[in-house]
Formats: sequence, structure tokens, C-alpha cells
Amino acid sequence: MAPVSRAWGAGDALTLGLRDMRVRSAAGATVASTMMPEGLRGTIESAEVAGRFDADLRVVGGADRERPRVTGEIKPHRFEMTIADQRVTAEEVAGIITLDDTGGTVETMRVVGDGWWADLRGRWDLAGSGAVIVEGTIDGGSERGLTPEVEALLPTELREALEALAFDVEGPIEADNIVLRVSSSESGGPVHAASGRVVFARATAEVGVRVSDASGYLDFESRSEPGTALSNFGIGIVLDEGQAAGVRFDNAATRVTSDPTSRTVLVPAIRANVHGGRLSGSAILHTEGDATYEAEFRASGVPLGELLADWEHTAGIARAAEEETLAPDRPDAEARGIVDAGLSVTGTLGDAASRRGRGRVLVGGGQGARVLRLPLLLPLIEVSNLQVPRNDPLDFGEAVFILDGDRMVFERLGVFAQSVEIFGYGQMWLPDLRLDLRFSSRATARLPVVSRILERLRDELIMTRVGGTVGDPRVSTQQFTRTRRMLAGVIGDDLTDEERRMLDIERQSRESERREWRAPRPSGSDEGWGR
Repeated sequence: MAPVSRAWGAGDALTLGLRDMRVRSAAGATVASTMMPEGLRGTIESAEVAGRFDADLRVVGGADRERPRVTGEIKPHRFEMTIADQRVTAEEVAGIITLDDTGGTVETMRVVGDGWWADLRGRWDLAGSGAVIVEGTIDGGSERGLTPEVEALLPTELREALEALAFDVEGPIEADNIVLRVSSSESGGPVHAASGRVVFARATAEVGVRVSDASGYLDFESRSEPGTALSNFGIGIVLDEGQAAGVRFDNAATRVTSDPTSRTVLVPAIRANVHGGRLSGSAILHTEGDATYEAEFRASGVPLGELLADWEHTAGIARAAEEETLAPDRPDAEARGIVDAGLSVTGTLGDAASRRGRGRVLVGGGQGARVLRLPLLLPLIEVSNLQVPRNDPLDFGEAVFILDGDRMVFERLGVFAQSVEIFGYGQMWLPDLRLDLRFSSRATARLPVVSRILERLRDELIMTRVGGTVGDPRVSTQQFTRTRRMLAGVIGDDLTDEERRMLDIERQSRESERREWRAPRPSGSDEGWGR
């Protein structure tokens, strides 16, 4: 087919009937060059648009050098194009593009790809100076989650925001009334604006802690202009349920906004219900270079037994996946007290080994609750502290810890009963919750000189060790730990890496122990507080 000359006389007309034409054929190129301005045509060429279409067009020559007027209909059958470095293929297309004197209209075009679909509606207008204004709406969905093709089809600004949050979806995802507006000109870059809602299930994200198995929706609004490294967006996220750091939550909400000037993503407020308690937090994500984050979290009124059951279940699922066995059921939660906790953490998104943080946990036992159960060892501990065995409940606890990659290093561990106080240090590994803890004890009613001498002797004779996992702790005793360590140094027997690590933790614990313990007695009085 010969090119349509722009030198037609005014009013000259040509009627075209094209069937099953290739977009990148000579006829397709002629139609594109005739009906599209330079800027829009360049965009289509750079996207390497391909496919087939039918068209019934009327081309009327304009006066002097005016662009010919094109009217009629185009019916695409199939197309593919490159968006955000991803090739997107629509195997089925049903709908009509109507061309008029000032632009074109799409009346509900159904586009179907590999596991996804979209309904497109919209219009573009050719303004003065070759500018193009595009306005449209998109509804769509995918049963396969946020696949690379589906992600490429999202508005650029929303895609940037989701990448900053390491957001992914494994379950169904649906876009509801996404509104797009693009204004562009041949002399300047495009200005994008978008808004809408995305509903999802089984989503994952990272906001200082890993969020997984989350279901809910997000509402977004965004705008980007040429020359900005980060678009301006705001996203409200509501989650019906999910899991954060292995703990189940529900009724969660947060707000995510961008700061294009500093190229940061702000999460100023996070809130969620956790087994009847509350979780709150905030985070800052830095998008320049390696994507890093800073986050703070606070939990209050959360049952310890529910946390332990969640963590045990999560660790069991991970072990089952590794061993290719059936995942275990979640264990029943025991009454283990109520948790108040705080955590500050930094790291690189997607790199668990980079996590560094510090936190503190307080656990208060409620009616009938025991923070720690030592049915056989507690009477021995009481006797070793010159106490009549009463098996008092260990109903208050405190932990001060450092987060180092996949390891929680406990500088201070304290569990308190009315008659004795148990102190310790150690470490726990994530996500399998393996334990390596050491404990010693002292009486709450102490004789100034005698108690200290007896404690030193007793700690040499009996040191309690807790191994195993959180769900299956193994409690044992060790004797003459300091003596054996001293003899090993004398005879030149090298310590293992694990022993050196525990020595370092013990030193940190001693430094931390110089601070005063404030373990409140059940009576509420100051009498008998820790030193």
C-alpha cells in the first residue's frame, strides 16, 4: 500500500478497508503515521507494538500542511508491546477504537493475556502544538497474582511504590476503577496522574519486618512529572488479616507517602490488632542506592502464649517445607502472661542478614499465668537460695536484646517469682527459634554478705541451660562452668566459635547487669526489688 501523502488537496478523501493487518506492516505504518502525532507515534515505536487488527477508515486531506483527518474504526485482534522492560502479550482483544476529528475513543475493550484480563475505557484528544491528552479507566484482575506482565500493566507511579515496599502478591489480585490521565507534547515529557483501588490476597511486603499472607486492599493516588527521580504518591493500605514476623494480625492499616525531594518513602503510622493486643509502628525507606529502611515498632497487651504458638507454628511450617513433609497444625496457646515490647531496627530490603536492631520486652503474668514453666528445677532453685520450696509462679519477665541478622542476642533475661529471681543471657536464632540460654538465680529476701557468697558458690555448682526451640525447650543444668573454662585456657584447649560467642554475650550481660533491675513485686511495694 502506498504511503498517504500529506500534500493532498483539501477535501480529498480515501476510504480504507483493512483486514487482519499486522501493526508493523507497511499498511499499519501508514495508518500510524497518518492518524498519530509525532510524540505518540514515537512512544508506540519505542514500545515495539506488534499484533493484528481490522480497520475501516476514511482519510480526508487537509488544507496546506494540515494533518489529514482520519475517522473510522479499528478492531484489534491481538497485540504485544514492551512496558517497563517487560514484554506484555494480549492473546485476545475484543473491542473497538473509534477515531474522530479530534482524537479517539475506546468503548470497553476486553483484553485477555496469560492468566490476566483487563477492561479498558478512555479517550485521547489532540490538543494544540501536537500535545496529546489521554484519559481512561482500567478494571482488571489476575488469578496468578502479581506476575511480571501484570506488574508492568500497573501505573508507573504505583509500580514504583510497590517496588519500594518489596510488595508481591501470590493470590488473586484485582484492579478496581483505576483512573489514568497522561498529558504529553512533542516538545516535553509526559505528565502522569493515576488513582484507584487494588484488592489482593496472600500478599508479602517489607516495612522493617516481613509481612506475609496478607489480604486486603490499597487505595492510591499519584502524580509524576518529567525530571523527577521519584513520583509523588500516597497509598492507604487496609489489611483484613496477615502475618508479621511470624505473628498473626488482623484489622491493620497504614499510610505510605513519598518525598520526591529526598527520594524516601515514608510510613508514618502502622497499626494492627494482635491477638487482642495492639501493634503500632513507623518506618522510613530510602530508595537511593541499596534500598535501606529504619523502623520502630511497639506492642502492648499481647498474650505471650499466642506469640509463642504463632512462632512455633511458623517454624514448624518452615521445617516441613525443608523436609518436604506435611505442615503441622498450630499448637494451642497457653496462659503465659501479657507482653509489652519495643523494637528499633534498620537494614536493607530483602536482606535478612543486614538487620540490626535493639529491643526490650516486658511480660506480666495475669491470673493463673506463668511466664516460664520449670516444674522440676524451680524447687531446686529455691532450695539453692535457702528458700523453702513453694513452686511460686514465675509471673514477671524482662528481656533486653540485640537483633543481629537472623540472631537475637539477649543481653539481659530476667524472670521473677515472689521468692526467687532468675537472671540470664543467651541467643535465639530466626526463623527456627533455636535457643541457647544460660540462667542463674538469687533470692528476693537476701542476707547482705551471706547471700552474695552463696550465690557465687551456687552459680559455680549449678548453671541452668535452656536449649531446643521456643516450642520445645530443653532445660538442663551445667556444673563448674567457670572452672572448666579456666582449665581449658590453662591447658591450651581452644574454645569453639560457639563458646567464644557465648563468652562475649556473657560479658555484655555483666555490663548490662550493672544497671538496676526493676522487677515489681506482686504486692506493688518496693520491698524486695532487684538490686
